[in-house]
Amino acid sequence: EAADRADWVARLEAFRGASGGARRSVRETLDRVTEALVHNAPRQAGGVLHRDLHEKQVIVDGPHVGLLDFDTAAAGEPALDLANLSVHFEWHRRQGVLSPALCAYGQGAVTETAEELGVRGDRFEVYRASTRLRLGCVYAFRPRWAALAREWLAEQPV
Repeated sequence: EAADRADWVARLEAFRGASGGARRSVRETLDRVTEALVHNAPRQAGGVLHRDLHEKQVIVDGPHVGLLDFDTAAAGEPALDLANLSVHFEWHRRQGVLSPALCAYGQGAVTETAEELGVRGDRFEVYRASTRLRLGCVYAFRPRWAALAREWLAEQPV
């Protein structure tokens, strides 16, 4: 995860104008996220991960739930998938493509699942910061969302 984030930040820094005024805060966020992911908090016991879990990857048909797109599946901490889903809800709300009510409902489901799985808050938050960083970098290259992505990156806690 840390190497992937470093790659995205390098792409952002190499592309003039994509990072806007957020370049310093993006680099500081990358350093903080890398330190936390790799060195600080001990990892939790892992399981099978999707690694790109967001609401568009989940198919619901009555009582049946399915997942799409397992090309990045791996073993790891459940905090990664839950944080990724949580941040996607937040980002899509900011974009205006997910209503505040649905965002809140989704966040509640993520919180409930995290509690059931015993996900530690510190690991959840570091994966949230990591996902926020990645999404900001990804959307900084999309003209329609570039300004919002720069705001999003500038708001990252450092």
